[in-house]
Amino acid sequence: MPSPGQPPIHKNVAKPFWADKTPVAVRRKKPNLINRTAMNWVSKKILPFLLNWKTTLAGVALILHGCSAIVQALLNVTEGTSLTLDSLQLAVGEIIAGAGLIAARDANKSSQDSNVR
Repeated sequence: MPSPGQPPIHKNVAKPFWADKTPVAVRRKKPNLINRTAMNWVSKKILPFLLNWKTTLAGVALILHGCSAIVQALLNVTEGTSLTLDSLQLAVGEIIAGAGLIAARDANKSSQDSNVR
């Protein structure tokens, strides 16, 4: 049996896969400026909305429904129907209400829990 670091006695004997690799100190890379800025913004602006998940979910649903109503009105224009303000009023109202619900807090959360104050 050869001592550690010595080549094997027989040429046909394979070395273990870790024999040629020396341990290298792993250095953790610092995140770049854009990544740090984005994560700061997310933690300060978006996280309070995610804590109030019930109103946020309702707001997103309203916005999606309003956008689909606008798309439906535009598709109706391609079929020959004229685009009027009446066909877009409800959709715009839903989008505005959805934005208000996203900014609102849940009824069972205090302002301190929601990080509002």
